[in-house]
Parts: sequence; structure tokens; C-alpha cells
Amino acid sequence: MASIIVLLLSAVLPIVAFLLFIYLRDTQKEPLKPLMLCLLFGFLSSIPAVIIELLIGLGNTFASPLSSAIYDAFPGAAIPEELLKFLVLYLFVFKKPYFDQNYDGIVYAVFVSLGFAMAENISYVLQNGIGTALLRAIFSVPGHGLFAISMGYFFSLGRFSSIDKKKWYLFLSLFIPIIFHGTYDFLLFYISGGIDNTAIILLMFFALIALMIFMWKFALKRMEKYIIMDKNP
Repeated sequence: MASIIVLLLSAVLPIVAFLLFIYLRDTQKEPLKPLMLCLLFGFLSSIPAVIIELLIGLGNTFASPLSSAIYDAFPGAAIPEELLKFLVLYLFVFKKPYFDQNYDGIVYAVFVSLGFAMAENISYVLQNGIGTALLRAIFSVPGHGLFAISMGYFFSLGRFSSIDKKKWYLFLSLFIPIIFHGTYDFLLFYISGGIDNTAIILLMFFALIALMIFMWKFALKRMEKYIIMDKNP
């Protein structure tokens, strides 16, 4: 029992840390009820995601490791996962009165996304142990959070822009995280796909690190932009 508790804590604490990192920067804190609903429905969205991904995975008959990794990364993971997160965000946040500041889109998107990541984290960590928890705390949890920041950034633009730009920004709030998520998963899947070329593995690994650095810079810059805007409306 003690070991299970340790594993659960190792799966959940990185999620809590990232949520606090985002939440505490909000100039006007969001009510807890919608935040917890976003977290809960983000968590529950992992159920249809698993079913959809299993069905899509049946179509991966590619012999090429490159084609297989692209298929698993984009239609097999990034597209259904980010679409489900976006639907939760749109249904529970977009037209609500508590969505009244620019930074709010980022806050709610991160709560939805890390609800999903919590379910995923618990499953993987209970199956594979503390080593997986550490790796996911470094890569996967921040990854889901960073995908969400890009979603929330454009989601807020969609909320507060003129009608003629609204659909475009909502499209970007789904498209950009799919690109980030799919590229991230592709690099991971290709590295772990049985490639025996050390040079390619190293290249993909450094590309993954470069992607993480780029996403962090992208996220922090846009968080800071919205924080300043909300302080000086």
C-alpha cells in the first residue's frame, strides 16, 4: 500500500506543481469550482481518448519506422487528445462570465490539459514505476502544460477579438497545440521505435530538447504578455 501511495504522489505532485506555477501568476484568481470542473473533465476526457487511439492504432500498418511514428504521433495521439481538450475548454469556459481576462484562457486550458495528463501519468507510473514518474515529470507533464498554454493563448484571442477574427484564432488554438504535441510525440516514438542508428537517435533527442526549449520560450513570452495586459487593461 505504501509503495502505491508513493507512486501516486510521484504521478500527481508534478501536475500540482505546474498548476500552481500557472495559477499563482494570475492577476485576478479564478473561482475554484470551474477550475476543478476543468481538471475533472480533462481527466475524464482521457477515457474516450484511449478508445479513439486504440481504434486509430489499428490502422498503423506501416513498415517504415518513420511513417509509423508520424501516424502514431498525429492521428494516433495529438489530434484526438488536443481535440478532446479543446472541446472541454470550449464547452465549459468560452462563453462563461468568469472568462473575463486574457490570462484566463491559459489558466483554464492548463487545468483541462493537466487533468488529462494526470490520468495518463497515474496509469503509466502505476504500470512502470518511479523511473517513469521522474521522466514524465521532466518531459511529459511540462509538455502537456506547454501545449495547453499555446491553446489558451489563442483561445483568449478568440474570446476577446472581433467576430471576423474569432474563428481563425479558435482554429489556431487547436492547430498549434496539435503541431507541438504531434512533433513532440513523433520525436519520442521515433527514438523508441527500434531505430539502431545512433546518429539518428542522438539527432532526434537533441531535436526534442530544442523543441522543449522553444515551447518554454513561446509559453513564457505569451504568459508575460497577458499578465501585463491584464494589469494594464
